[in-house]
Amino acid sequence: MNPQEVAEQIENCAKPLTLLFQQLDTKDQLDTQFNSRWTIKDILAHIVWYEEEILKLVENRSLSDTSDIWDYDVDHRNRLVDEAMEATDEEELLERHQQVVEDLVAVISSMDQELMTDPSYYEQMPKDWTPWKIIGGSTFFHYTDHLRRLEEFMEEQIHETPH
Repeated sequence: MNPQEVAEQIENCAKPLTLLFQQLDTKDQLDTQFNSRWTIKDILAHIVWYEEEILKLVENRSLSDTSDIWDYDVDHRNRLVDEAMEATDEEELLERHQQVVEDLVAVISSMDQELMTDPSYYEQMPKDWTPWKIIGGSTFFHYTDHLRRLEEFMEEQIHETPH
């Protein structure tokens, strides 16, 4: 993918997720238990953490500027992310999400093609990684995965609510 395509994917895939979070604008709604581990707010915090990490990566072109939390397996990493983001309130999380999406789109749109395909442009990035796939894994692929699950959950809530 070229930088413009990556930026467009981030922007387009973030829109419905942002809209969903904006619609759930009360603390009670965001504190709704999504699954055995997370509330909807926790999912927003989780997404924001990953977005901010990717922004550090693309701005600094270095893995050394990202969190040490990446060193852990995904389950342990997500527990550490939960702990790190727990005290952040809903309003701040939504603002950070919107700002980081805007920043990612701006930074990535201005990048050269090589920065999407060649890991050697990023300090400490393994040679077998493809930068745009790493970016997508924590942004647009990540958004669509969580959005699908959230939409399914919201649909279940509608059917379970007595009329």
